[in-house]
Amino acid sequence: MLSITDLIRGNNVPHRLLPADPIWLKKFMAMEEPLLYSLYTFGSLPEPAASVVDHAYQSWARIFLRFPGPLRDYALSPHHQMPPRHDENGQYRLCGHDGRALVELHAVDIRSQDIDALSAVLASFRNAQSGDNRELAEVLEEVVEPLPGVMGTSDRLIEDFERSLRVLQLEPDGLLLKALPVDPTTRPASGDISLDPAQERAYHAHCLEIIEIVSAGDPWALSTHRRMYP
Repeated sequence: MLSITDLIRGNNVPHRLLPADPIWLKKFMAMEEPLLYSLYTFGSLPEPAASVVDHAYQSWARIFLRFPGPLRDYALSPHHQMPPRHDENGQYRLCGHDGRALVELHAVDIRSQDIDALSAVLASFRNAQSGDNRELAEVLEEVVEPLPGVMGTSDRLIEDFERSLRVLQLEPDGLLLKALPVDPTTRPASGDISLDPAQERAYHAHCLEIIEIVSAGDPWALSTHRRMYP
């Protein structure tokens, strides 16, 4: 377990780049509801699945609480369609070397243990899908299928869970990370930040990874997603 000093100093707490991307944000929020929250409140989930879900739910919440204010508001807005605010609350405007506005990336400290907890619950979901944990598979179908407004089956939700997690697992390029405000929850940044050509190349490479992780497998979705990034 990390000490308070470790958390303050950032020891073993790597930076991750969180995009102001409504498609990824929708998948990130769906990790909690309908999956983790519904399983957490199910009441009779067998062990060890219950403990795995509990740890994953707490980890998801810790990650969400690390979102800078505007990104958190964006994630909570209806249909994730409200543009993030550019104000003093940890937000900034990211620009290319030619002044073009870019989709903001937020460098946020996220504990490796929290990533591991989400990876562990995903492994449990995959075991349920493969038939190795029929009890969990039955619970997944029971808590997901009756929920109003849920599109797709539990298989689709688990796939989206994995896509969102893979974005959280992406390690940022050091050159790009140095250009971005680090952890706006403790060091707010506002105003414009312009990338130089080398930083912008690193930015586009990182964003392309995000797009391919989130939307690969659907040519139309992939094309639409790419158009969101200037």
